Order: sequence, then C-alpha cells, then structure tokens
Amino acid sequence: MLAVEGLRSGYGSIVAVDGVSFGVGAGETLVLVGPNGAGKSTTIMTLAGLVAPLGGRITLDGVDVTGADARARVGHGIALVPEGRRVFADLTVSENLLVGAHRLPRSALASGRARVLDLFPRLGERSRQLAGSLSGGEQQMLAIGRAIMSVPRLLLVDELSLGLMPRAVDDCYAALAALQRDGLSIVLVEQSTERALGVADAVVALDSGHVTWTGTGLEARSNPGLLSAHFA
Repeated sequence: MLAVEGLRSGYGSIVAVDGVSFGVGAGETLVLVGPNGAGKSTTIMTLAGLVAPLGGRITLDGVDVTGADARARVGHGIALVPEGRRVFADLTVSENLLVGAHRLPRSALASGRARVLDLFPRLGERSRQLAGSLSGGEQQMLAIGRAIMSVPRLLLVDELSLGLMPRAVDDCYAALAALQRDGLSIVLVEQSTERALGVADAVVALDSGHVTWTGTGLEARSNPGLLSAHFA
C-alpha cells in the first residue's frame, strides 16, 4: 500500500535519511527502530509531507505522492500523530476533533466522532474540556483521535508512549490494534522497542540515516539480540 524507494531527506545541508526503502501492506503495522538520531522521526515527517524529500520516491496505492505537500497528503489518506502530541491547547476536545475533520463534509462528522469516542470513551467525558488541561495520556488519545477524524488509510505515529503512564500506553496500543483490524496501515516510531515489536508485522532498523536491518515482527521478537547488534 505504501512504497518508499531510496528516500533521501534532511534539513538544509544536513542529510538525516539517505537511501531508505521499505513497504507497508494494507492493514499492516511497520515499526521503525533505532537509536536517537537514526532518522526515524525525519522519515515519519517526510512521509507526512512536513519535510521535503531530497530524493527517492513515495507512492501510496501506486500514486506518486513524493512532491505533494502535507495538506495534499491528508487528501491522499495520510495522517500524522506527531511526537509530543501537539494538540491545540486552547481548543476543547471536540474542537480539536473538528480540526482533524476539516476536509470532510459535515455529514461525515458524526460518524467520525463516534468512531473516535468508541476507541477512547474518556474523550467523550472530556468533550468540553480544554485540551491543554488534559493529562498526557488523554492528550495522546486526542492526538490519535484527531488524526483518525480525517479517515486515513495510513497512520503515522511518532513516539506513541513517550512520557505516558503505563495505563495510557495500554489504551493507545489497544486503539491502534482495533484500527489495524479495520484495515488501517500504520507506521510507528516508538522509544519502547519491546512494546512496539509486540504489534509489528514488519520492522525496519535505522542507524545514521541508513537501513541496517529489515525483517518481520516475528523474526525480531524471536531474537532479542538481533536488533541491538545493529546499534552497537
């Protein structure tokens, strides 16, 4: 469903990702792992259209989206849950969800909101509360919900569990599992490698902007030392 071929990306004269290639099938979860500075977040940001690629090709269901900006990529079915959540603190929970659905017709809002609240009932209880007053876990739920409101086919999640309590992490992973069962494809960057590998269909290890290992989630889970050997 997603094909990334020879992706090269960075900031100004700094190349953070160089020659990265991988693919994600429909309804699959691919996990990007690697040490700090490996290029994981840059890869995610480039897929979302927030960092312009310097080379390579990105296709979604055979459609070349390499030159599309972030707004256009939302239209193609790509949504981002950014690192740090980035909710709109001065807007309510309901208003944040509406922002995520800005491209949808009004007739689709109710069903989209119902889907999010089914995943995260707590957001329904907080619907009139300012997003900035939510706990970190609730903000992460809202960030996921806001992305889901755009009805994506590909969800990009950067550092899902960063700074969250274990219960909130469990809730967010349960939501991703439910979305995957519904056919959503997911690319996940996660500091908690062990937890991420538990949901991975495929794994790509990065180091210094290069792919050092690729394999199935089962292969990675079966050999705990396999990935760490690439980060020595």
